[in-house]
Amino acid sequence: MGEAIATPGIAGQAPAQLFSRESSGLVRVGSPWRMLLLNVANIGVVYIMFTYWAHPAVFPQSNLLIAIPVAASMAIFFNFLYGMFAAIMPRTGSEYVFLSRTFHPAIGFVASFAAATSQAFYVGIGGYWISQFVLGPLLSSYGAVTGDATISSIGAWASDPQTHFIFGTIFVVLVAVLNILGLRAYLRFQDINWVIGTLTGLLLIVIFLFASSSAFQAGFDRYAAATGIPSYQGTLDLARESGMPTGFSLTDTLGIIPIIWLVAWASTYIGGEVRTPVKTQLRATIGGMLLYAGIALGLFFAISRPVTTEVNQALTWLSYNYAGDQTVEAYPVFILYAGVLIDNLALFLLVGAGLVLWSYLWIPSAMLIATRAMFAWSFDRVMPDKLSAVHSRYNSP
Repeated sequence: MGEAIATPGIAGQAPAQLFSRESSGLVRVGSPWRMLLLNVANIGVVYIMFTYWAHPAVFPQSNLLIAIPVAASMAIFFNFLYGMFAAIMPRTGSEYVFLSRTFHPAIGFVASFAAATSQAFYVGIGGYWISQFVLGPLLSSYGAVTGDATISSIGAWASDPQTHFIFGTIFVVLVAVLNILGLRAYLRFQDINWVIGTLTGLLLIVIFLFASSSAFQAGFDRYAAATGIPSYQGTLDLARESGMPTGFSLTDTLGIIPIIWLVAWASTYIGGEVRTPVKTQLRATIGGMLLYAGIALGLFFAISRPVTTEVNQALTWLSYNYAGDQTVEAYPVFILYAGVLIDNLALFLLVGAGLVLWSYLWIPSAMLIATRAMFAWSFDRVMPDKLSAVHSRYNSP
């Protein structure tokens, strides 16, 4: 489908060519439901980890039950604006197109360049985080609790910075191959991954909801004994003795809002590849944000039952603020808590595989944003034409 633009000429002269060619070469394959899921995928399960880890670590007097709804109520205006722009100007490039047409080309390019470079960074760091925040905590906690030396050693390997680099490199290659194969290939991958991720998420929620606080405490004490860190009660005591603030603060609660990333905008970057943009974009931007906020709240409720917010706050605050070495070695995210609670190898492997795939889902969407921004610059002849070249078979930039 083209993003064709007719350019008026002057009598007796060849028409000035504002765009690199008449048609973009991109194909409209994005449906409303797939675009909504794309936006949720781009926000990513890693941001949920940061939400639960960073809010008590950096803002210990915050309350997520207040912060998430407030963040959603604020983000809805941004998502509505982007959805409306993408419906009115259904072209590839998102804010580059919106701002260059409504304000000034320089403003559009600067904003787009910032977005593209940030997403390119996340493509590189995404695989690193899979090793750091998923495999390391999950393998280390399960191996320590069950006494499985093999899994413990794999967990130690996964927690090593060199391993993070290896995973980061592998996933950059995987993401590049997937995006080269085109949007159709990515959407098929997204469909499969969403099913796996949903089942894994539901399984995690069931594990947390049916676990008791005493079961988590017993499992954590076994983990602590195996790794040489303070016990369940010792962690609470150490946090209190180290001066961890308690209680509620409106300032901290509002401070956590920027960390609760609720910008559902990935679909607007592929506006030239979306079917029925008027119908699709608003549903994708607003609906994607609300779905993610619901997932974040639901998982928070489930985690709070066996782990309790008090223990999560103590573990995360110590991991971020305590100068000593008597803290959790792996990052205290909900994945570590799952490893503490799971005592069945088959269930552990199922959850682990699902979490790795689910964590991979958002990385290709970051590359989509970066490549489509560059495509838009090139299509407007701001950058060399080669950046907007489209593969004849895969219809990918």
